Amino acid sequence: MRSSFFEFGVATSGLFTARAGLDVTSHNISNAATKGYSRQYIEQRASMPLSFHDGRGMVGTGSDVYGVGQHRSFYLDKKYWSESSVLGEYSIKSSYLEVVEGLLNEFNDNGIKSGLDNFFKTLQDLKTSAGDDTCRTNVLEVSKTLAKLVNNTAESLKKQQNDINTEIGTIVKIINSSAQQIKSLNKEITNYELDGTRANDLRDERARLVDELSKYVNVTVIEKEYNKDYEKGLYPDPEDRGKSEKRFAVYINGYELVNHFDAQSLMTVERDTKNNPTDVPGLVDLEFSGSGLKFDLHHHNLKGELKGLIDMRDGNNGNLLGGQATQSLNYKGIPHYMNKLNDLVRTFAKAINEGLDSKGNAIPGVTGHKSGYDAYGNLGKAFFTQNGESTVDYDLLTCENFSVNQELINDPKKIATAINSLSDESDNNVILGFLNITSYNSLFNEGKLEDFVIGLSTELGIDKKQADNFATNYTDVLNSIDNQRIAVSGVDVNEEMINLVKYNQLYQASAKLVNIIDGIYDTCINRMGV
Repeated sequence: MRSSFFEFGVATSGLFTARAGLDVTSHNISNAATKGYSRQYIEQRASMPLSFHDGRGMVGTGSDVYGVGQHRSFYLDKKYWSESSVLGEYSIKSSYLEVVEGLLNEFNDNGIKSGLDNFFKTLQDLKTSAGDDTCRTNVLEVSKTLAKLVNNTAESLKKQQNDINTEIGTIVKIINSSAQQIKSLNKEITNYELDGTRANDLRDERARLVDELSKYVNVTVIEKEYNKDYEKGLYPDPEDRGKSEKRFAVYINGYELVNHFDAQSLMTVERDTKNNPTDVPGLVDLEFSGSGLKFDLHHHNLKGELKGLIDMRDGNNGNLLGGQATQSLNYKGIPHYMNKLNDLVRTFAKAINEGLDSKGNAIPGVTGHKSGYDAYGNLGKAFFTQNGESTVDYDLLTCENFSVNQELINDPKKIATAINSLSDESDNNVILGFLNITSYNSLFNEGKLEDFVIGLSTELGIDKKQADNFATNYTDVLNSIDNQRIAVSGVDVNEEMINLVKYNQLYQASAKLVNIIDGIYDTCINRMGV
């Protein structure tokens, strides 16, 4: 049976509906520039109609707003998270390779190639003036500069490795913080949605956190319905949404990070042994606190900025150390370029000292400093050594301890120039042999000395270009996906202004209807009575 003031109920329901539409529209406009915000809309329907007393039809009772929905595509979110991690990886690689490129670039006037050129230039001068003490001193000064340049480059590379290690620790803190925030939001969302209401703004914030997390590591998100009856569609009415039991989980590289109300934390653990001989002390691995489960940093599926940092910090171009495959990372990171510098100084020192190439073969026309005689008629010693000592162990010689023999620095006349102990100090046969090193095609596997140095820079340039190209391409891909998301979820102010006018007109129409009904009742009740 209808109420005597039934029409007022119909009219006021229109007022409430229009008011709800205005509220949601204003909320959309206010958040048009909010990052991660998804456009919302009222869920409206005709309220339950009533049957006429004679059963010949039904009369409408107005409208209901049973919820506030949001325009968001989980499919596009997943695509965004997938591409974001790849972009994060190559952006980091591009950034750090640019630093390494600056340290090793052979075109730099102060670079290693320039240092080698100056060394052989002073040898040219000594060739014609072997008895000149000034020329001998110049050779030693340029040699010290070359050694110091190599040492400084190695030191800078190790500093970069240490900085990367520190940045890994920073990313771990960000991941842990994101996990805790997502866990807290899961609790808020669950509590808020117990009555079937949708926590749209909280869901947007949770998705924004996953957006940020996906830059650092590859993520997989699962929101699973645990109420089997609800999943089967046994509760079709909108009011039944409170019976849903959705649980939200986040995985990073296959490891569970957040399981609805629970969250794991990563922690850094200092390595017991070095993966590469050139590694700085204190490099860390990751494991989950509490469980002790190790996080596989070298897993082939790992992506994100974490992947880029690991490749740059640990990448040794697939070299196996100690026979352990877990110590191999098939990327040309800082350990790879440190190894290349080690190859350079070991082969170069062996050629100058012994007259041998990288394979231990004699270089034609090169006697070697240790086979020559100094100005005093003494058999020469090593020219380049480690830490300035007289002897040299080439397995222990590195770009870090590469140096000029301190005995020669103390007394330049001990530079061996002759191959005959009876020759005077103007004999230059040993020096002439040194100059042959630059033209020897088999000094390295890559060819001549110049080929090795230029090849090192070219190799780095190719890696940098590849990282740049991937970063550029995936930036475009990510922007394209984000534009698709904005097309679905973004707020169009012009569209909202149209909605604003529409709901305003509906409100005015409903208000007018109330006034008309009021007038009808006033006339019927107050003016038609006797």
